[in-house]
Amino acid sequence: MKNKVKYASFLLGGVLLGTLTVAGANQAIQAIQNTGIKVSLNGQVQSFKDEKTGEAQYPITYHDRTYLPLRNVAQLAGLDVDYDEKTNTAILSSGKPIESKRMNNYILPNSNKEVISQYEHLSYDQLMFAKNEIFARYGYDFSSKKIRSYFDMQEWYKPVKGKIVKTEELSSIEQQNVKILDEELNRRLTWVNEGNKIQEISMPDYNESFNAEKILNGNGIDVQKLSVGSYSYRVNGLKIGSETYQAYIHFEINEIYDNGYRQPSNSEFYIIKDSKVILDFSADGYYGATTLDDIGDIFISKDYIVNVKNAMDDYCDMLVCDKDGTYLYLDGGLAVDVTTRNDGKLFGYKYDEFAGRMEGSIGDYNYFKSIYEFYKTNDGKLLKRRVAIDYSSVHFTAQT
Repeated sequence: MKNKVKYASFLLGGVLLGTLTVAGANQAIQAIQNTGIKVSLNGQVQSFKDEKTGEAQYPITYHDRTYLPLRNVAQLAGLDVDYDEKTNTAILSSGKPIESKRMNNYILPNSNKEVISQYEHLSYDQLMFAKNEIFARYGYDFSSKKIRSYFDMQEWYKPVKGKIVKTEELSSIEQQNVKILDEELNRRLTWVNEGNKIQEISMPDYNESFNAEKILNGNGIDVQKLSVGSYSYRVNGLKIGSETYQAYIHFEINEIYDNGYRQPSNSEFYIIKDSKVILDFSADGYYGATTLDDIGDIFISKDYIVNVKNAMDDYCDMLVCDKDGTYLYLDGGLAVDVTTRNDGKLFGYKYDEFAGRMEGSIGDYNYFKSIYEFYKTNDGKLLKRRVAIDYSSVHFTAQT
């Protein structure tokens, strides 16, 4: 018998009983359920079951060929299967490790040539990376996971295994800049942990998704009713997995406009563990003009922290870190819409992936948004896979 196993099939998960008539695109066929055929993978006989009902599924025989249930075989091969009813398309995809966007950025491009004078606009994390990029230029092999994860995203960083660069080996200008940045980092840390006029507030119940203004509102603080001045709040009870952290919110109200609107500026949001700044989500590209909105939305899962910011000039649109502050994924160009999940997965997100056609200057331009899911493997790798597609279309009309 010339049976051949096909990794494409008529079904995504249905049960075949006895003789079945399947309607194809152009003709009807008869397929025979073949309970006598066994499927072996690496020496182990496999049994197929319907994922919803648990009922057994068997190969079918048609024209001397054997067809297997697509979903079951794909899962054996480590593939994910989805079905798009709109387009009658079976979608196979493989979970792949997240590839952080490779950048070629310097936070302080001239810190090896001139003494820095403007650094107050930098966040705590940026200050730390700016200090270490002075050493990174020489190929310093960083042992800190957080620092190394950031520089591994930079095209220009070429680490030399085991290389340590001492401060006294730097140029006099670089040594000055290291000292300046160290002093500012220490000042910020003292400001966060021991600063005066810091009001203690509590983290509201919603720990999975929040932003700075949401926390303030949950404590009865309406930013639009505050006077001109500086405001600092230490947030207690922020939970990430089973661990409890603190957070720190700082902002200034410099002006009350004629219509009564207050624009918070110089906003900071730190996550703190054991008096150390774990993460800082306050940075964007503006000099001292970071607003509470610029801090963005923060999503918490068991092991990961996700920061999403949508303003065009933000430092990043999406940042994924572990609960120790190590940068796992940094995406600086896509409009990201994160969706938290309640099914044990970390989180899903969607963003524009354009595909289709543009007919001259007018016509239909079809595109879709891919929805991805992040999950963690047994060996600790963070993976993502596409789990669904949202289809949409935009119609362009001629301009007269």
